[in-house]
Amino acid sequence: MSKYSSHLAALIFLACALACKLRVVDLPTNFALFGALSIFCGAYLRGFAAWGIPLFGIVVGDFLGDRLGVSGVHRYGFQSMLFTYTGFAAMIGVGHLLRLRDSIESVLGTAIAGSVAFYLISNFGSWLNPLMNYDRSPSGLLACYWAGIPFFKYTFLSDVLFTLAFVGANRLALANAPQSANAPVDR
Repeated sequence: MSKYSSHLAALIFLACALACKLRVVDLPTNFALFGALSIFCGAYLRGFAAWGIPLFGIVVGDFLGDRLGVSGVHRYGFQSMLFTYTGFAAMIGVGHLLRLRDSIESVLGTAIAGSVAFYLISNFGSWLNPLMNYDRSPSGLLACYWAGIPFFKYTFLSDVLFTLAFVGANRLALANAPQSANAPVDR
């Protein structure tokens, strides 16, 4: 991470630690920092770090939550988990759209787009999961998406709030950094 500023590295480390910590706290299902972390890393990191850091954090958080018996953290089987992690990967990709455009409107739009992408992908995986017993038909898929709406509200809320918080914290750190550290970072 040497090509990234020290404040950005510290912010991402703290965000990962907080995301894992909150994963083992009993919060409303899907109220988590991992979506926002995925968007933020996609926007501010490049290469392996942009993908590896949030996905590794998600795996660690899920492992800890499962081992500690936190409600809402379950093993759904390989197929569903593949779609869940693909949804987070899509959020990293959506985060790339935020690069160099961190106006409030861009951040808000990116967080919303990331949340919707995750919802569509992860619920598609739930529809395919035989344990969920949805009909393999358009009406079954619609029923699956409908059933996911109560969970989506917490995903959406946490993605928007924490993405705004991460970008705001980054802007604050840049504003308070010594002038030499304010040089543009290659994003």
